[in-house]
Amino acid sequence: MNVYTVTTFGPREYLQHIGRINVGELTYTPVKTRAVTIAGIQQGVALWFGIPLAEMTSDRRSREVARPRQVAMYLSKLLTPRSLPEIGRVFGGRDHTTVIHAIRQIDRLQKTDPKLRQDVVHLTRLLSQARRGGLA
Repeated sequence: MNVYTVTTFGPREYLQHIGRINVGELTYTPVKTRAVTIAGIQQGVALWFGIPLAEMTSDRRSREVARPRQVAMYLSKLLTPRSLPEIGRVFGGRDHTTVIHAIRQIDRLQKTDPKLRQDVVHLTRLLSQARRGGLA
Protein backbone atom coordinates (compact mmCIF):
# COMPACT_ATOMS: atom_id res chain seq x y z
CA MET A 1 0.00 0.00 0.00
CA ASN A 2 1.29 3.47 -0.89
CA VAL A 3 1.10 6.11 1.81
CA TYR A 4 1.00 9.78 0.83
CA THR A 5 0.94 12.83 3.04
CA VAL A 6 -1.30 15.52 1.63
CA THR A 7 -1.98 18.91 3.15
CA THR A 8 -3.57 22.05 1.84
CA PHE A 9 -3.29 25.27 3.80
CA GLY A 10 -4.57 28.66 2.79
CA PRO A 11 -3.63 31.77 4.70
CA ARG A 12 -7.03 32.04 6.32
CA GLU A 13 -7.66 28.33 6.85
CA TYR A 14 -7.30 27.49 10.49
CA LEU A 15 -9.11 24.20 10.64
CA GLN A 16 -7.07 21.11 10.11
CA HIS A 17 -8.29 17.74 8.97
CA ILE A 18 -7.66 15.13 11.64
CA GLY A 19 -7.49 11.42 10.96
CA ARG A 20 -6.98 9.22 7.94
CA ILE A 21 -8.96 9.01 4.73
CA ASN A 22 -8.67 5.78 2.76
CA VAL A 23 -9.35 6.06 -0.95
CA GLY A 24 -8.75 2.79 -2.72
CA GLU A 25 -5.10 1.93 -2.09
CA LEU A 26 -4.12 5.47 -1.10
CA THR A 27 -4.08 6.57 2.52
CA TYR A 28 -4.02 10.30 3.18
CA THR A 29 -2.64 11.38 6.51
CA PRO A 30 -2.43 15.02 7.58
CA VAL A 31 1.00 16.27 8.55
CA LYS A 32 1.46 17.28 12.16
CA THR A 33 1.88 21.02 12.10
CA ARG A 34 3.42 23.60 14.33
CA ALA A 35 1.19 26.60 14.68
CA VAL A 36 2.49 29.85 13.27
CA THR A 37 3.05 32.21 16.17
CA ILE A 38 3.30 35.96 16.23
CA ALA A 39 6.78 35.60 17.73
CA GLY A 40 7.79 33.38 14.80
CA ILE A 41 6.39 35.91 12.34
CA GLN A 42 8.28 38.73 14.06
CA GLN A 43 11.53 36.75 13.88
CA GLY A 44 11.05 35.85 10.22
CA VAL A 45 10.14 39.38 9.16
CA ALA A 46 13.00 40.94 11.14
CA LEU A 47 15.46 38.53 9.52
CA TRP A 48 14.00 39.10 6.04
CA PHE A 49 14.23 42.89 6.29
CA GLY A 50 17.53 42.88 8.20
CA ILE A 51 16.39 44.70 11.31
CA PRO A 52 16.91 43.74 14.97
CA LEU A 53 14.06 41.72 16.47
CA ALA A 54 13.71 44.34 19.22
CA GLU A 55 12.51 46.87 16.62
CA MET A 56 9.26 44.90 16.26
CA THR A 57 8.21 46.19 19.67
CA SER A 58 10.11 49.48 19.76
CA ASP A 59 8.61 52.97 19.64
CA ARG A 60 10.66 53.93 16.56
CA ARG A 61 8.53 55.11 13.65
CA SER A 62 11.10 55.50 10.85
CA ARG A 63 10.04 53.84 7.62
CA GLU A 64 12.88 51.29 7.67
CA VAL A 65 11.48 49.95 10.96
CA ALA A 66 7.78 50.76 10.65
CA ARG A 67 7.23 49.05 7.27
CA PRO A 68 8.60 45.65 8.38
CA ARG A 69 6.58 45.97 11.60
CA GLN A 70 3.45 46.65 9.54
CA VAL A 71 4.20 43.62 7.37
CA ALA A 72 4.57 41.50 10.50
CA MET A 73 1.23 42.77 11.85
CA TYR A 74 -0.41 42.06 8.48
CA LEU A 75 0.98 38.51 8.44
CA SER A 76 0.02 37.99 12.08
CA LYS A 77 -3.61 38.67 11.24
CA LEU A 78 -3.40 36.62 8.05
CA LEU A 79 -1.68 33.54 9.46
CA THR A 80 -2.86 33.35 13.07
CA PRO A 81 -6.28 33.29 14.71
CA ARG A 82 -5.25 36.09 17.09
CA SER A 83 -7.45 39.15 17.58
CA LEU A 84 -6.39 42.69 16.74
CA PRO A 85 -5.90 43.64 20.43
CA GLU A 86 -3.79 40.51 21.00
CA ILE A 87 -1.60 41.34 18.01
CA GLY A 88 -1.22 44.93 19.21
CA ARG A 89 -0.13 43.78 22.68
CA VAL A 90 2.63 41.57 21.24
CA PHE A 91 3.90 44.47 19.12
CA GLY A 92 4.83 46.64 22.09
CA GLY A 93 1.38 47.32 23.52
CA ARG A 94 0.00 49.00 20.42
CA ASP A 95 -3.69 49.77 20.10
CA HIS A 96 -5.88 47.58 17.88
CA THR A 97 -6.45 50.58 15.59
CA THR A 98 -2.70 50.65 14.87
CA VAL A 99 -2.96 47.02 13.75
CA ILE A 100 -5.94 47.89 11.53
CA HIS A 101 -3.94 50.74 10.00
CA ALA A 102 -0.98 48.40 9.34
CA ILE A 103 -3.21 45.81 7.65
CA ARG A 104 -4.88 48.41 5.44
CA GLN A 105 -1.55 50.06 4.64
CA ILE A 106 0.09 46.81 3.53
CA ASP A 107 -3.03 45.83 1.55
CA ARG A 108 -2.95 49.18 -0.25
CA LEU A 109 0.81 49.25 -0.83
CA GLN A 110 0.87 45.73 -2.29
CA LYS A 111 -1.28 47.00 -5.16
CA THR A 112 1.29 49.62 -6.19
CA ASP A 113 4.62 48.25 -4.94
CA PRO A 114 5.64 45.00 -6.64
CA LYS A 115 8.71 44.60 -4.38
CA LEU A 116 6.57 44.76 -1.23
CA ARG A 117 4.03 42.37 -2.76
CA GLN A 118 6.85 39.95 -3.60
CA ASP A 119 8.23 40.23 -0.05
CA VAL A 120 4.82 39.50 1.49
CA VAL A 121 4.20 36.52 -0.81
CA HIS A 122 7.65 35.11 -0.10
CA LEU A 123 7.34 35.56 3.67
CA THR A 124 3.88 33.96 3.62
CA ARG A 125 5.30 30.93 1.82
CA LEU A 126 8.29 30.67 4.16
CA LEU A 127 6.15 30.91 7.27
CA SER A 128 3.65 28.40 5.88
CA GLN A 129 6.48 25.95 5.10
CA ALA A 130 7.76 26.35 8.64
CA ARG A 131 4.25 25.67 9.89
CA ARG A 132 4.15 22.40 7.93
CA GLY A 133 7.54 21.40 9.25
CA GLY A 134 9.30 22.11 5.95
CA LEU A 135 11.91 24.34 7.58
CA ALA A 136 14.02 23.56 10.60
